[in-house]
Amino acid sequence: MNKLFILTIGFFLFLGNISAQTETKVFTKADTAIAQIYYQFEAADYDGTLQLIREAKINYPERKSDLVIYEVNCYLSKADYPKALKAINETIVFYKDSTHILKLLYFNKGVIYASYSSSYTTKTEQDRYNDSALVYYTKTKDLDDKYDMAYNGIANYYITRGNEYLKEADEVPLNNETLYKQLKNKGLDEFNIAISYLERAMEINPNETYKKILGQLYLKTGQLDKKKYLDQH
Repeated sequence: MNKLFILTIGFFLFLGNISAQTETKVFTKADTAIAQIYYQFEAADYDGTLQLIREAKINYPERKSDLVIYEVNCYLSKADYPKALKAINETIVFYKDSTHILKLLYFNKGVIYASYSSSYTTKTEQDRYNDSALVYYTKTKDLDDKYDMAYNGIANYYITRGNEYLKEADEVPLNNETLYKQLKNKGLDEFNIAISYLERAMEINPNETYKKILGQLYLKTGQLDKKKYLDQH
């Protein structure tokens, strides 16, 4: 499972240095309102923050590009994914030329779609949301090819597909060995694709989580030499 990432913009950094800026910066009412939103959010009062955002959107529409970032963060923090998706889509309009923020928006859309898939019982719905997750993990990777979490997200997609094939194989009657082998091989093919993405994630950001999953995949696909090398390094 991937982690949702809270978005940050330069304004956060500016707020942290208010005292050093006061002689040259004239603070407007909009600045003050957004500062209140920032501190309310930091206090984890997300409902209170959202109320301030609604008021600020009416009073200071020219600052909507700042406000929508906080709105996304609030809904992500509340795990209100339908509203988070709506807010993310609105935010994309403002930050379509900002690679850093757009990358996080795409990644969070991928995580939300992957989360949705687990809440549906029909395979059609699960596949639809998983496919949507893959689209946005890929968009994230295309924006930043050194963002390891995007590769991890794509690997998760193929691991899920591989597990589905192996589950189907386990349910095949004993007298149908041909179908069993076909499904098993399809599952292993999916795992091998996952390995390629997870190896890339490991290159970018070596950590124990990736190492553990890679080790399991190496075992499942019979790549014992790679498993041995991984364990030794």
